[in-house]
Amino acid sequence: MTTPEWHTVDQNLNGEIWKVCPGFPDYAVSSKGRVLSRAKISKRKSHGGKTAGFATVGKLLKLQAGAHGYLKVNLGYTKQRMVHGLVARAFLGVRPEGAQVNHKNGKKADNRVENLEYCTPKENIAHALETGLRKGKLTEEQKVEIRARYLKGESCLEMAKDYNVHNSSLAAVCRELDKPQTIRARLKTSKLTVQQIRQIKTRLAAGQTLSSIARDFSVSRTTVSYIKTGKTWSGV
Repeated sequence: MTTPEWHTVDQNLNGEIWKVCPGFPDYAVSSKGRVLSRAKISKRKSHGGKTAGFATVGKLLKLQAGAHGYLKVNLGYTKQRMVHGLVARAFLGVRPEGAQVNHKNGKKADNRVENLEYCTPKENIAHALETGLRKGKLTEEQKVEIRARYLKGESCLEMAKDYNVHNSSLAAVCRELDKPQTIRARLKTSKLTVQQIRQIKTRLAAGQTLSSIARDFSVSRTTVSYIKTGKTWSGV
């Protein structure tokens, strides 16, 4: 890509158009999502104590990865802006009230003007779900299935891919297992009573082995291990 000079602003430079950033006259943004600073003259004191002018050469600014994968840029020392916002403002015009900037192809670092559009928050969420950028909600049937798989030993991280949600969402579902009402429901089908579960915890605290406890209560070693680590019955 050709490195631009400030005089190319508002011109088409090999298919890349540059415009002054609205509200930031010393910076320009391109139709491909690049940002340029204008050469400025700053006054500084020399070693002899005299004030002289020094040219600060204009240059392409370094873009940084910001929150959630969006690119940001520093305009001066304290003014940080999101690149997609600068491109949209310069090429698409003033953002309609309540609107958001959407990346059409779902790639947050692709700030070409043809990849950006203004849309409503509802449209943005729908697009994020369609492109997989945002995870969907779990149904009650899925939650029951997740808890059953969790009790069999599957991790939330392993199951997250199957349900297209973040593993933290699955962890929240699995924590429901320790709520009093859930515990009461599980005890109806459990081989262990509340008293037995507490006895197991007492023996674990005393340092007895998983195998010996599992044998005495006619359960698997895994069941005892889960009680020990709090993966199951932590609320008892």
